[in-house]
Amino acid sequence: MADLRLRVIVEDPDRPRTAGERVEGTVEVEALDDADCDGLHARVGWRTSGSANRAEAEGTEVLLGRGELRTGDRRSFPFSLVVPEGPPSYAGKRFSVHWTVRARASLSWAFDPKAEGPFLVAAAPAPSATLVQKKEAGGFEVGCAVAASVIAAACVGILLATGGEGIGWWILGGLAAVIAFFMVPVSMGYRRAGPVVFEAGPSPAAPGGELALRLSATPRSHLAPKSVAVTLTGKELSVHGSGKSKSTKSEVLETVKVVLEGPEEVRPGKEGVWAGMVRVPEEAAPSFEAGPHKVVWKLQAQMDIDWLPDPTWDLDLEVR
Repeated sequence: MADLRLRVIVEDPDRPRTAGERVEGTVEVEALDDADCDGLHARVGWRTSGSANRAEAEGTEVLLGRGELRTGDRRSFPFSLVVPEGPPSYAGKRFSVHWTVRARASLSWAFDPKAEGPFLVAAAPAPSATLVQKKEAGGFEVGCAVAASVIAAACVGILLATGGEGIGWWILGGLAAVIAFFMVPVSMGYRRAGPVVFEAGPSPAAPGGELALRLSATPRSHLAPKSVAVTLTGKELSVHGSGKSKSTKSEVLETVKVVLEGPEEVRPGKEGVWAGMVRVPEEAAPSFEAGPHKVVWKLQAQMDIDWLPDPTWDLDLEVR
């Protein structure tokens, strides 16, 4: 029975490649028995491992050679393959990403022998750095609170006018009252801060690099925050299970918190500016997606206001 033994040897496997670069090496073939090889093929691919659902992708298969081999024959077939777009190599908490060169020999009337050779892939070079910015008028929370309060008041009026009849009005009024109960205090914090602009840069950010942070607020009433802080958080999001048992699990990778410097109080209608710097951890994993799994980074600004829930503003950040 035809039988071949394959071995994939990648040149300099510990040197990270990026998408578009080539990975080179050889596929060594040893004939354990006479064999008629219809084709020796190689391709580049990645797959995930770990407790999360498995994901994988492969590049285009390339023919390296074909022909007859006699027992004991040894041959080497060089390859030079382009690394396709994909996630970087990654060793995470619930999933990891592995890249390999995969070789397969197509044999007549026999199982196709296969072999793999691992190598590393780095995140693609970052495009031109820009500033990420979020302008927040603070009207959403206020609008929700006002709408819920109006609906609750209207339902009470209808119930009084109808002598308390109509279960639907009781349900709608109760739900609106609950929403108003929670949203009114929250909305007061956003209303106190007024229109806000939260910005950070550069983005994409490099591991070990610094980000400039700036938050400006034009309060509608006197504003005296105890502090304005920004938290940088990296998370690993992984998908597990399927159907009704499908779920996404979140693991915090890194958390860095800094307090911005700025005025202790701001008069109504005047702009207050708080600024500072935050350093991205040296070992920060890059932002990427691997099938349904991903690593994401977020900046959250939080203003500590006495007697009110702290308003927050979020920015999505890319790390490369």
